[in-house]
Amino acid sequence: MQVEAQGGLAIMMGHYTPFNCQHQFGVRFRTLMERFQNVIRFGLVGHTHLESYQLNNSMTNPEKPVVVSLVAGSVTTFTHMNPSFKVLDIDAKTMLPVNIHSYYIDLDDANATG
Repeated sequence: MQVEAQGGLAIMMGHYTPFNCQHQFGVRFRTLMERFQNVIRFGLVGHTHLESYQLNNSMTNPEKPVVVSLVAGSVTTFTHMNPSFKVLDIDAKTMLPVNIHSYYIDLDDANATG
């Protein structure tokens, strides 16, 4: 609330995606994202170990998009996935990403070539 009162912007960071949360936590999380959609620029989450995006819609108006979440990969191996990480270039004025760079290591190649 203090960020909002001061006219600031924020990036929401968490481990679980709103769709992978237990029901009560997911509802609370998505309600907060809707309440502070004027402050939250986007979300950064993980847990799935798979790079993707999730569009979080309004709790009261399911047709209305509220916040987009960037789901990052994982620096650990999991279910035959290569370790990866992202580097985001963020515009300082808008607090929005202007470039997203994904890096990963091909474990099969690394193991084969030593």
